[in-house]
Amino acid sequence: MTYLRKYWFLVLIALVIRLLVGAFTFHEDVRASATASFVYLELKELDPYKRSFDIAPQELLNYLPFSYILSLPIHLVERVFVDRDIEKIFLANQNLLLGNPKMWLYLIYVKLPFIIFDIGIGVLLSFIVQFNNQKKALAIWLFNPFSIWVSSAIGQYDVYLVFFLCLSLFFIQKDKLYLAALALGAGAATKSAPFLLLPLLLGLAVSFKDRLIILFLSVLPYIITVTPYIASPSFRKDALLAPQMQKIFYANIPLSGGEFILIVPSLILFFYVTYLLRDRTKEDFIAYSILIFLSILAFTHFHIQWFFWVLPFIIIFALDYWNKQIKWSIIGLITSLIGMLFLFESSLQLKLFAPLFPVLESAKGLHEILQDNQVILLRSVTASTFFVSSLLLCKAILNKKRV
Repeated sequence: MTYLRKYWFLVLIALVIRLLVGAFTFHEDVRASATASFVYLELKELDPYKRSFDIAPQELLNYLPFSYILSLPIHLVERVFVDRDIEKIFLANQNLLLGNPKMWLYLIYVKLPFIIFDIGIGVLLSFIVQFNNQKKALAIWLFNPFSIWVSSAIGQYDVYLVFFLCLSLFFIQKDKLYLAALALGAGAATKSAPFLLLPLLLGLAVSFKDRLIILFLSVLPYIITVTPYIASPSFRKDALLAPQMQKIFYANIPLSGGEFILIVPSLILFFYVTYLLRDRTKEDFIAYSILIFLSILAFTHFHIQWFFWVLPFIIIFALDYWNKQIKWSIIGLITSLIGMLFLFESSLQLKLFAPLFPVLESAKGLHEILQDNQVILLRSVTASTFFVSSLLLCKAILNKKRV
């Protein structure tokens, strides 16, 4: 209750901002959430992968089932306010609704689960950091444009993944490793990336028995949520194995005989070994989580929302160890992310506001205006900036001294 009395106004403002952004922006990825919920709640069928093309011919459901299931409780409560005719038009061709206030209301319906979980991340962060940084952590999360963009503008399932990562961190801080394992596993049941942090969690356990229990609890949510869909050919084909994560194998150093060194897996393995050979603390879990995620992002042509995975860890670390090196590394990361954003398709920036200004549906961004070689050059500059900034932050992490 004390927490609510102190911070309710911040949460309220953050909610209003997200609802407004959610209503007036559209990215095609939110159609997946709308399609899956329609199959579950309207058609009352349990396999959205099989029915998605019947409901929304343009839509491919390629996320794990737990991502769609998490939206259902909130969507179920909201459905009393949903205009079924608007929903059918939206699923068939949302462009027919641009500029229509009824579309704005429907977009809030689709995105509200992401918005609630996003605010939940901020609340969890404020409980994880030191007490004197509680308000600062909450405000940074609630009002940073990147979080609002991911949850409210483009409506990405990465919000669920990060919520469970933060929940896992919260339980680690409370020395409840079994609950932390369940939370980590729940995150991995939305996207497999959290499994990369499982060796770090196992390293915090004090006995072989504890490690076995943690391992079991971590994979349990994935097994429970995936098993009912294994029989679905559409699920096995489109969602079971995430092709995006295969990008971590692309960057390599060629050797003779056609062999090569895989850069990202090698870095991750190096950080695992370094972590497991030292006396480990809860702070080390946060620090090495940053190292592992940045290893992936620095050597991968990644989706911009993937940076969401590492953002809470960076905020926690920066509040504890803030110095000039960390400041400039964060400035570099932000600058490179902004550059990447405007060098991707305009659907991620200008076209987002087409529900409010329909004329923007035909807008062109830098990606469409510049020649391919110019886009590649500029993307390479932003990727290099991101790499150098990541390297600087990793150096600060490995030499960390609390200030």
